[in-house]
Amino acid sequence: MSSSSFLQADIPPFCFQELLTYLGASPEGNMADGIYYGEMADWMVKYPDGQRVDFEVIWEGADRYYNLYELYDEAASEFDPAPKDFAPLGIEPRIGGTRDSNLLWNPGCIYCFYSCVCGITSNARANEETWFDDGGIYDTINAPDDERNYYAGRYYPKADLMPGAGAIIRIRATIVE
Repeated sequence: MSSSSFLQADIPPFCFQELLTYLGASPEGNMADGIYYGEMADWMVKYPDGQRVDFEVIWEGADRYYNLYELYDEAASEFDPAPKDFAPLGIEPRIGGTRDSNLLWNPGCIYCFYSCVCGITSNARANEETWFDDGGIYDTINAPDDERNYYAGRYYPKADLMPGAGAIIRIRATIVE
């Protein structure tokens, strides 16, 4: 299920949040305290609760804009310790209120598929705890025998639908009232 498809925006994430705010989106959200919110157990179970922002993508040769859920499959990771228990959760982009966290940690993201304390927008359907359940792990140095992996995930680009490498894309963000 591996693919090299990747979408990138040529705008700093905090500028993207300023643009969303200028266009009428509320910058409020519950993820703004970032990783200093307390212990990992406190923030890894959170989901962004800010305003919904839907993303669509188009590129030269595409016949229309594609929503994120059309461009990505949701499936169990090869690192998922219990793939038979996998259940799709979907994609629901929401603002997290993370401008300060984004400036502090500079992850470069305008959207994360898992609820993120640094991303300007992230998925309100899958959080950090979901990522661990999908087989994700941060500490591969102190736990080298752990079969989980930093690259675990559940959202895989549909490579046959994505634009070619280096293609210029346009992203349309719709602020949902």
